[in-house]
Amino acid sequence: MSGRIDFGPDPPRRIAPDVHVWIEDTTYADAPAVRVAERRLTGASYDGGAEGLPFTIEWDDRRRSPGRTYTIAAFVDVDRDGRPGPGDFVTTQAVRVPLPDVRVSVPVKRVGG
Repeated sequence: MSGRIDFGPDPPRRIAPDVHVWIEDTTYADAPAVRVAERRLTGASYDGGAEGLPFTIEWDDRRRSPGRTYTIAAFVDVDRDGRPGPGDFVTTQAVRVPLPDVRVSVPVKRVGG
């Protein structure tokens, strides 16, 4: 699956963050999400453009079980310390995994900003 991380109206300038993208089974609101796929991009290059930061993640849509809910999330680790903190970017809303061959946009917001 391919997509882009959308920084919204206040994108960072040039950065080379570590980017974490994952897919979770979030079917049950009263149970922990189960991570079913994940990708880490070390030192990704982002030039501050409006098109966002592109990514790909291994996801075979045949793994999708009927009646299950799958969401995708991202963590853009600007300071590359492995923990969300001021200046990093995180997903703050649920984004459903789209149907095959549909690019997904994953909005993120700056932590502490």
